[in-house]
Amino acid sequence: MVRKHFTLACAVLLVAAVGSSLAIAAPSSYRADFGPEFSQGAFLGITSDHTIGIDGYAIAADRKGRLLVATEWSTSNVLGNQCAVTRYSKNARILDMDFTGSGATGSLEGTQRVTLGLPGTSFDHCTSLAVDSSSRPVIGGYANTLGGTPKSFLIRLTDSGYDTGFGNNGRFRIDTAASTFLTAETRFTDIRATSASRTLACGFVQRPGGRNMLIARILSSGSLDTAFNGTGYNEIAFDTGGSNDDECTRVIEQPDGKIVVVGNVSTSSNGSGIGVSRLLSNGALDTSFSSDGKYVVGNTSQISVPSVTDVAYDTTRARYLIASTLISSTFDPTALIVAVRDSAGLDTSFGDAGRLAFRFSSLGGRAAGGTSLRRLLLQDDGGFYVAGTHDNTGSDAIDYGANDAAIARFLANGTVDTRYSVDGVAYYGTDSPSYSKVPENLRTHIGDTLKDAMWYDGSVVFLTDTNRFPAGNYGGKENDLGPSAPMVSAIVTESLFSADFDFDGLPEPETEPPLIPVPNNFGHYCSAHQPGNGTVFGLGALGYDSDPCQAMLNQNPALVIDRDGLWSLNGKNNAIATCSGNFIALETGNGSAPLNAIFADTAGRTYCVFTISPQNLPVFDRPYTGNHLPADQPAQSFNHNGDNLDGINVSEFGQTPVSGHLDAHNIDLFGRQRCYKSGGTHVVTGGVDEVASDIGIQNDRQVLSVAVGRVASAVPRLVTLFTPTGNDPWQREVFVRHHVGLGRYSEQFTTYYAHMSNTAVRRGDVIAAGTVLGQVGDTGAANPGPGQPHAYHLHLGVIRNRNLNFAGTFEFKYADRENFEYHKYISAMNPWGWRAPNGAIDPWAWRFRDFDNSDTGVWSINLWKTNEEPTIN
Repeated sequence: MVRKHFTLACAVLLVAAVGSSLAIAAPSSYRADFGPEFSQGAFLGITSDHTIGIDGYAIAADRKGRLLVATEWSTSNVLGNQCAVTRYSKNARILDMDFTGSGATGSLEGTQRVTLGLPGTSFDHCTSLAVDSSSRPVIGGYANTLGGTPKSFLIRLTDSGYDTGFGNNGRFRIDTAASTFLTAETRFTDIRATSASRTLACGFVQRPGGRNMLIARILSSGSLDTAFNGTGYNEIAFDTGGSNDDECTRVIEQPDGKIVVVGNVSTSSNGSGIGVSRLLSNGALDTSFSSDGKYVVGNTSQISVPSVTDVAYDTTRARYLIASTLISSTFDPTALIVAVRDSAGLDTSFGDAGRLAFRFSSLGGRAAGGTSLRRLLLQDDGGFYVAGTHDNTGSDAIDYGANDAAIARFLANGTVDTRYSVDGVAYYGTDSPSYSKVPENLRTHIGDTLKDAMWYDGSVVFLTDTNRFPAGNYGGKENDLGPSAPMVSAIVTESLFSADFDFDGLPEPETEPPLIPVPNNFGHYCSAHQPGNGTVFGLGALGYDSDPCQAMLNQNPALVIDRDGLWSLNGKNNAIATCSGNFIALETGNGSAPLNAIFADTAGRTYCVFTISPQNLPVFDRPYTGNHLPADQPAQSFNHNGDNLDGINVSEFGQTPVSGHLDAHNIDLFGRQRCYKSGGTHVVTGGVDEVASDIGIQNDRQVLSVAVGRVASAVPRLVTLFTPTGNDPWQREVFVRHHVGLGRYSEQFTTYYAHMSNTAVRRGDVIAAGTVLGQVGDTGAANPGPGQPHAYHLHLGVIRNRNLNFAGTFEFKYADRENFEYHKYISAMNPWGWRAPNGAIDPWAWRFRDFDNSDTGVWSINLWKTNEEPTIN
């Protein structure tokens, strides 16, 4: 058995593991397994720069359980706006990388921008969202140019952009489909996907005598369905004898194919009311409903006007439940639900003779304030949830913000269901990890306005427009998070859920990546021991075509292999021995000298393991297109987690320590101290305070794979916890796994690229060196410098998967939701190598301990080929 050894007998420095979870507890009523990492049931639904208020429009889900959110898309309050649709994986874990439309200008991964495409300054208003039977999103709304007449539209998307098989390049316009609407104002306010991928759309058309309800059915091809009322549409006027303003706000299709539209009606003869109309499946008015297919629920108040927001059909009780808000200039908004029989007329078994008026605050939990209803979600037992907004008043406005989302549950007869909560109502104010930068005592002071809600896997998922900071605190404040944004939340209602987190919804790739050829003049080494006999251990090192592990096993088949990998036959090597009794020995030198020395250092020791690492292993090409940065604009260097390196005096490395703070907690690859202490706070003065390097190239560059490998992960990750004001909080990042050499002695690394504006690869892809991974960007936790609008750069990290100094291997756990952020630190290494001027031993190799006592520690290796190394400081 070859007995060789290296050592610089050093007292072991044991560093306590530190670090705590970044997750913040959301209210217990939120569904904790819904949403991205750390969101705990509520997350911001933005995927772009966020510098002005952005409205949420609607939510939907497809047959695969993927969640879709329609929002406004705008960078200016005066230069027009478009719409955006974002698709998430099941349970909204991550952005759906397959939903990236090249056909819509400015699309991001997981998000497609949509517009009717009117010329000049235009405004697209996406009021509603549906998903057809082929899981294609359909967006309904209206658009107008500045000062122009609004035009109703439907837009259908595929995974890759506008659906060219629908209408005119994915767009349907009713004014071009039927000449009667050519010059009229029309607006679609709600849509519903039906069988055969047809779409029902309702809203209104402005006529000289007033507004008429408008209901249209559009074929899968994107043209009007002439089997519907002979024209594809039907206009409904509730007062044929005088002027009227009628507007459909919600449409549903019954199981028997009949169509029900509800909305606001205002007639010269009867005043304002709630309009209900039922049509046959062929688009004609159903005369079995109120004799002419139209019924008005009269308004009993002279000082309020109903605004209808939702309808549901209770099949068992043969009735419609209609939700509305009573709006008045003299009192706060009030919720009104009416029950209408399917033959017309009020269902007097419900509420007070068919009507139920209430405010959320009248049920309990808050001081008196207005209630605005948005959605009614019916259950099979006839009970139902209503979702809307409660306006806070008095001290509640100070404690909870201007308003909160609120959800109440009622029994089938209209009485409050106290099984849902003590008083049947619950308030959902912002207390989400998405708002971690807001001081904790202010998080619940943020306003939330409910915009949409739906059933999703037995829970209620709802969309709010949520202020991103309490009123009066926006503008130049240290913790400023910017203006309002759509927020998606899920609450536990009918079912309980268990965690089913899957980081990107795909199984782990089973095939190994292609091999990087081992450079010349590298050999194999092997460290082994015999179980139960601590004095029997060995270190073997031979040339490239050798098999030292097998040679040792031939001598003693009972041996257990602890380490095996590459060493430099002629170049510099680093070596570490760890033995029982907390003994560590370190050696460095050329060729076999440090291997012989480290083995000698373990004389008389027991249970020793040796890890050898070459100082240089040139296998990486440059990670970007174009030239390297100039010397005066280098990359910021790697700094391992500082809290685990306390006690380092950089004079060990030929550097000068900071006066008054001799024990460094941050050092760079040259051994320089990169911190000082201000009171009890450590302040980083140079480099990156994390285990990676930031390379300050601009967004005209593309990010390249440094070597042949396999993509291990390529998904955006929501990092709102660390995202600066205005940035896209979805950090686009790629991990690539690399193997240097074949079999037992291969060295394995994972490269990590972050902050890209998009990614061009997907998990499981086998890629060559120089493959474009994406575009340089500033997504996620990319902090711009003072006065800088952007922080474009490439964040590059390297993780060593084999031959760690205190562990044999480390595998990145992509599916580990809670600990994902920490895993990048455990076996991270500096790919520029350790470069202290006096040749002192790399402290990251043996002084670092990670967050969960894995005691990994790795030698730094210079992995760059000649002329491929990015400029480093």
